[in-house]
Amino acid sequence: MAAAAETMLLTIFLRHDQSNNLDTIQARLKAANWWGAFPPEGVEIVSWTVAMGFGQIVTGAFSAPSAIRLMISFRCASASRNACATEASNGGK
Repeated sequence: MAAAAETMLLTIFLRHDQSNNLDTIQARLKAANWWGAFPPEGVEIVSWTVAMGFGQIVTGAFSAPSAIRLMISFRCASASRNACATEASNGGK
């Protein structure tokens, strides 16, 4: 039970940028080595949903020390901005 109290959930909404096609988005993420670095160590992907007309909804579980690595991984993705827009919400834990 104590371990669960130390685990946080974060849900991130990756909205599709309709001004870019999939090849452009994937090229930008590849250039930033995002797929090689995501998810970062200490982060477990709980769910990953592709929602037609919206984008992708990703929920990850992590401990507080892993939060920095998770935020850095999304900063790397935003280095290639226009790939996606993000909104984060607390997963209730």
